[in-house]
Amino acid sequence: MTMKRLGLALWLMVAVFFSSGQSVWAHDPTRTASVAAQRTNVRVSNIDAITAIRRYVAGRLSANEAEIRIRPVGSLPTGINVIDVKESAQGMVLGRVTFALTAQRADNMVSPHWATVDVEWIRPVWVARRALKRLAVLDSDDVELRTISLSQTDRGYPNQTESIVGKRLLRPVAAGTPLLLDLLADAPTIARGASVTLLVEANGVRVTTAGQAKEEGFTGNSISVMNLDSRKVVYGEVVDGTTVKIPLH
Repeated sequence: MTMKRLGLALWLMVAVFFSSGQSVWAHDPTRTASVAAQRTNVRVSNIDAITAIRRYVAGRLSANEAEIRIRPVGSLPTGINVIDVKESAQGMVLGRVTFALTAQRADNMVSPHWATVDVEWIRPVWVARRALKRLAVLDSDDVELRTISLSQTDRGYPNQTESIVGKRLLRPVAAGTPLLLDLLADAPTIARGASVTLLVEANGVRVTTAGQAKEEGFTGNSISVMNLDSRKVVYGEVVDGTTVKIPLH
């Protein structure tokens, strides 16, 4: 074989090899499936406006996403992948809220959108079982757990009855009213007008007599009390719910 024919044969072999390789690559089912899977993953990972807002609100309230209800007010942007959410009025995520959305389009360009929705938080809270008066000291029978819809920003709801029982109300509440932490205060150890024991101690000697609280008091604080024997008003330290210790001067 002449050198000319040998060179032509080699050129033909290289040409066939590369053309076959291109043909196999173009019709490789594995590669085709991989591309399809990538496109499917992109569609599945898209986060729509409702899902993105619900996830954002749940995070802000430390709530379960299933507890957040979103109702659109007007039309919402569709066919977008939301990558960021922010409420227009800082701190307001319940009620009628307008959110600023940042979305990524199919061409990877980023665009802003606005979405106005009604947001509710469906959650169990402690409510008054009956109408309760101001300064009432709460008992476990005074409250019950109900699942209600909250449309105002969380102002602090007690999570346990231990945060409620034994507290007193700072203002009257109607039956079914959710109990907020700012409605509750510590109840006094001794109520105004309560009968108490006045205690005097000196050199290991204890003397007690009957008295009456002229004002409410908390453990460790000083209050005025009347000695029912002498009818004199004196001051002493609240020891417990029935005892006031009178200091010697």
